[in-house]
Amino acid sequence: MKITNHYFKKVIVYCILAVLAAYVVFAGEGYTIGGTIRCREQGTLYVYLVDEETFSVPLTGIRKQIIRVDDTDSRIGFIFKDVAGGRYGISGKLVVCNSKL
Repeated sequence: MKITNHYFKKVIVYCILAVLAAYVVFAGEGYTIGGTIRCREQGTLYVYLVDEETFSVPLTGIRKQIIRVDDTDSRIGFIFKDVAGGRYGISGKLVVCNSKL
């Protein structure tokens, strides 16, 4: 699979959609942060909850979810529970290359 600028643009669009779709709901002791990401390709979706310290470090966060995407053009939900109050963001990456080396 040849990685092109178009591929990276798609990943950035997915990340922006994740941030725009994220919502915060008060739940018990902490907060719940969740949202929906639309995936147009099959692969493995990595969703990270980031704070101000981990925001600038790629592919890291204070929490992580790994979600298998089996259908094309699907909507994938994610949720992080019991999050302390503060400022957060959502970062993500869709890995579509599943070949064995």
